[in-house]
Amino acid sequence: MRQIKKVEARNRRRMKTSKQAKPPSEEYQNFEKLAKQLISVPKSEIDKREAEYQRQKKAGKKRRTA
Repeated sequence: MRQIKKVEARNRRRMKTSKQAKPPSEEYQNFEKLAKQLISVPKSEIDKREAEYQRQKKAGKKRRTA
C-alpha cells in the first residue's frame, strides 16, 4: 500500500512538470502539420491514385518488354 502511494505521488509530480514544459519545437510543429495533412486525405482518394499508379506501372512494363 505504501509503495502505491509513493508511485501515485511521483506520477502527480511528473504530471505537474510536464504541463509546464516548453512549447514544442518548430520541427515538431511542422511534423504535426504534415501528419494532419496526410491523415485528412480520404482513403478512397488514396485507393484511386494507387490503382492509377499500378495501371501506369503495368503499362510501362509492357512497353519495355515489347
